[in-house]
Amino acid sequence: MQPQGDNSPMAERAMSRSHNHVYERLVSSPDDAVGAFAYVLYKQHKVAFIRNILEQYARPPTDEEMAVFCQQSGLESQLEGYKSRAQALAENFLANGLMEHVARISLELRESEFSRRFDVIERKLDGRRGFWGWCAQVSANLLVNVVTIIVVGAAVIGYRSLSSLNSSAEISLHLGPTQTQQRPDAEPPLK
Repeated sequence: MQPQGDNSPMAERAMSRSHNHVYERLVSSPDDAVGAFAYVLYKQHKVAFIRNILEQYARPPTDEEMAVFCQQSGLESQLEGYKSRAQALAENFLANGLMEHVARISLELRESEFSRRFDVIERKLDGRRGFWGWCAQVSANLLVNVVTIIVVGAAVIGYRSLSSLNSSAEISLHLGPTQTQQRPDAEPPLK
């Protein structure tokens, strides 16, 4: 193992042999979240490959098997597969996170709106619970009853006045009920 910071050609060759540059090919910048997800998928694939060899042959993979894995996983089509799966994971993650956020905000808005309306109703009811609230309700009911009595009284007085006016007009014009309209027990009109 070479000491850290050794830049000799031998260290670079050893590093290039054990390092396959997949990270650099998948992750384009420190802010590349999709590339980071793709690299995680590559690492999961690598761990699954090693576990498979361990389970099948009860030994770790040989250098040749690891070289074949690195060669296959470093193919451009394989890297594009990691990237497309990473893109789908990122979109899923963002969509789920966004849906949860929208649901939480929606619930908070509904709760705050419900709370505001409930507070308004509670204040109105509190105003009606006391003595003065009771007096206001009784006064309102009395006022409605008085207005109803006045309207009904005006209708009755108006009907009687109209009836009296019609009777006076009939008498002054000497209009009397016709024979067909008279009752049999009524007296004949005066001439």
